[in-house]
Amino acid sequence: MGTVLKLPKGAAMEYAKHSVSIYRRCSNQCLYCYLDKGQGCTTLGHGKPELRTCYKDEEAAISKFNKELLKDREQLIKDGGVFFCFITDPCLPETINATMRCSQIAMREGVPVTILTKMTDWVYNTMYQNNILEHGRRTGLLCVGFTLTGRDDQEPFASPNIERIKAMKVIHDEWHIKTFASIEPIIQFNKSMAMIKETLAFCDLYKIGLMSKCGKDYYKEDDLQKFVAGLATIYDQNGTKMYIKESIRKRMDNPIIGAISVSSDYNIFTDS
Repeated sequence: MGTVLKLPKGAAMEYAKHSVSIYRRCSNQCLYCYLDKGQGCTTLGHGKPELRTCYKDEEAAISKFNKELLKDREQLIKDGGVFFCFITDPCLPETINATMRCSQIAMREGVPVTILTKMTDWVYNTMYQNNILEHGRRTGLLCVGFTLTGRDDQEPFASPNIERIKAMKVIHDEWHIKTFASIEPIIQFNKSMAMIKETLAFCDLYKIGLMSKCGKDYYKEDDLQKFVAGLATIYDQNGTKMYIKESIRKRMDNPIIGAISVSSDYNIFTDS
C-alpha cells in the first residue's frame, strides 16, 4: 500500500486491513488515548488535527488516495474495503471534508467504506446527508461506527455517548446503513454493558476490547468473567454479532468467547 492507504499494525488489524491516513492528531482529547502516550505522542497525540507532512495540501492527499485506491481496488474489495481511521477522528470539522470525499470516491469504485467516530453533528447536516449517507444507502457500501464507553468525562471534547447512540439509531433506522459499536476501551464493565444493551436494536456488530496497555491489575478477573458471561447471555437471547478482541482473549481462557465471537476477518458487508 501507499502513503494514504496504510496497512495497520498490532491491535488495529482487528478493525481493518486497510486504513486511510490523511490527517493526524485529534481534538477529542480522550484521557485514555493510546496515541497520546509513548513514542509517537509528539506527532500523533492530542491537538488540532493537521495534514500529514507528506502532502502539499488536502487536494494532493485526496488525489493520491484516488490513485492508490484504483491501483489496489480489487484487493481492497476482497479485504472488506477501507477504514477511517486510526490517527484522528475522521468526522472532526478539520477532517470530515477529506473523509467524505474519499468515501465517495471509494464507494463509486465499489470499495466498501467503514467510518469510526465519536462525533455526531455531521449526521444531521444536509450536505453530508445528501452525499455520503445517501450514497451509502444506495450502494450498501457504507458502515458507520461509534466508540461507546459510557464515560463522557474521559472524552471531554467528543459528542456525548447518548448523542452517539441517537446518531447510530438514525443512521441504521432512517438511512438503512450498517452500523457498529466500538466497545473499546472498556473503562467500567457496567458502563460498557449498558452501552451494548441500549443499542441492541440498531447495531449490526460490536467490537469489544480492554484498554490499551493497561496495567496487569487494571481489571479484576471476576469482573471480566462476569462481563463475558453477560455477553454470552445477550448472544443467546438476540444472536447479536460481536467480535471479542485479543485484549480479552489473552486475559482469559474461556470457550464461551469462541462460541459467541465472529472471526477477526469477519466482513460486515457480506456477513461472512
